Amino acid sequence: MKSGSITSSLRYIVVVLSVATALIFTLQVDLLEHRTPFALFFAAVMLSAWYGGQNFGLATILLSVLVTDYFILPPLYSFAPGSINFLEESVFIAVALLIVSLTSAHQRSEKSLRESEERHRVITQTASDGIVTLDEAGTILFANRAMQTVFGYPYKELVGQTLARLIPDFQPTKQNLPDPQTSVIANSLEWRGAAQGWA
Repeated sequence: MKSGSITSSLRYIVVVLSVATALIFTLQVDLLEHRTPFALFFAAVMLSAWYGGQNFGLATILLSVLVTDYFILPPLYSFAPGSINFLEESVFIAVALLIVSLTSAHQRSEKSLRESEERHRVITQTASDGIVTLDEAGTILFANRAMQTVFGYPYKELVGQTLARLIPDFQPTKQNLPDPQTSVIANSLEWRGAAQGWA
């Protein structure tokens, strides 16, 4: 079996288990069953959407509606809810859809950020110019391979050093460092110099 099929199967298992767990605990706790029957099903929707994505979150909503309608909401063991129960289910569906939407948007944002960071890492590591990232005190937070070659230090020894210690004439000022808000790394400053000019 392909890994993709295994992953998809695991996500469906998470959907079923999360709904089943919510149902079991709801039936065991009188307050949940009669006052807030959908409380744990919101958690099931969030878990499935976080682990499996939008489609699995939607599948959890559908399964949750079916099991609550049949096992919890009167009349029991029937898929014919009264008008009040229909209103409760409508509210549950609306809030659950919002949960799935927000969770999916957060996951897309995290994926986009990871991809952007990876592109930046590849660009900086393969650049022919030396690139070093400093904090406001001039301490090295990152140095690409070209900069490591220039100074003759491995990455682990460069990070944590001050650039002024490696280049005594260099002092971090507003003139040789860009505006902090243009930096690609939060709370840090980036300074570039052509590798051949540092020899």
